[in-house]
Amino acid sequence: MCLTDFFKSLIILLSLFTLQVHAQINFYAGGALDVGVPVNHYEKKRSVIGARFPTSQYQGKVLLEFQCFDRIGLDFGISQNHQIWKMRDKDFASRNDGYVAKMNNKFYYYSLFGAILLFQPLNDYTSLYLRAGYSLNKIGAATMKDEKLYYKGNETLSLQSVYANENRSIHAEFGIRQLVYNDRDYYSVGLLVNIGQGNILSGSYSVSNNNELLQSDQFRSQGTFIGITARYGFRFAHVPKREKTPVVRNTTTNNRPTTPTNNLPSNINTTTTPKKIEGRDVEVKKQITVNKKTVTVKIWDHQEVDGDRISLNLNGRWILQDYTLTEKQKIITIELQPGKNIFVLHALNLGRLSPNTAAMIIDDGIHQEKLILESTLTTSGTIEIFYVP
Repeated sequence: MCLTDFFKSLIILLSLFTLQVHAQINFYAGGALDVGVPVNHYEKKRSVIGARFPTSQYQGKVLLEFQCFDRIGLDFGISQNHQIWKMRDKDFASRNDGYVAKMNNKFYYYSLFGAILLFQPLNDYTSLYLRAGYSLNKIGAATMKDEKLYYKGNETLSLQSVYANENRSIHAEFGIRQLVYNDRDYYSVGLLVNIGQGNILSGSYSVSNNNELLQSDQFRSQGTFIGITARYGFRFAHVPKREKTPVVRNTTTNNRPTTPTNNLPSNINTTTTPKKIEGRDVEVKKQITVNKKTVTVKIWDHQEVDGDRISLNLNGRWILQDYTLTEKQKIITIELQPGKNIFVLHALNLGRLSPNTAAMIIDDGIHQEKLILESTLTTSGTIEIFYVP
């Protein structure tokens, strides 16, 4: 299977998966910078020639990323890579009054890459991630393709480097990701290991004195390197998790009060509160009365922020879906009908600390009511809001 077919298959599988489970999806465009040190090979394990610092590898990337839930993702893009491999011969230098031949191999290559990402959230803003990918590398310009000679006294140092046209590699990355800019964009820092699957560079080296061979070695590079990677992603599209339309069953209950006051006008809605919504028991935690049709609701995570995700339902209609509570207040404006209004907190998870708990303020412009509402995966905390014109 070629690289293109491999990533087409991954995209199709992830798309089918997300459609099946109605998943939350994020799309990002971004860039990355990798800085590292090449890992090269010598036939005689550097007994004759060795690496001379600074050797370096760096590459820049542009990429697109597809993320499902906050747990799995796929990215692909293009990068330009540049490696500098500097070598030295200490023995040659010592025999020739400290003379150092500057044996430098420099080359760059373009890569088409793709990778799968797995995330482990630590809190609402921070995640650990593991990334594994594959790339096709096309070798660009390089120096020292032909034989190069160095002379000192009677000694001659000869170096010959040959570059391949292309190379393939696998890479793995582990790091930490942080959400920024109103929880939309992200930046990440990680440790990257790139392992070449074939030679980019192969070469031979020899030193002779009046045509008598003194020493020789062979070397090669697969483009392998270890380094640090930094990335920034801009979210340009978001598909929220889709909820099923709630089925509200109206049933009569004799032991639940239907009005908080006895002087309601006779011409407004006093329908009894349903026992179940979306298959979950409805638990009325509070009854309040307001005198304005338009009401502001401010909602945030109560006490410790632990990843609680919720949806809000007003009179059988979803007014907020798949929202993660934070310490910052989320402000929603709602329109009430005269009489009873059923306001439901629907928990999508329990966070790290059960139950799913939200603090809220209901403000009609005249009075403010602050309360705590709790929900589980079997019961939904509910407020009966009575609007009396």
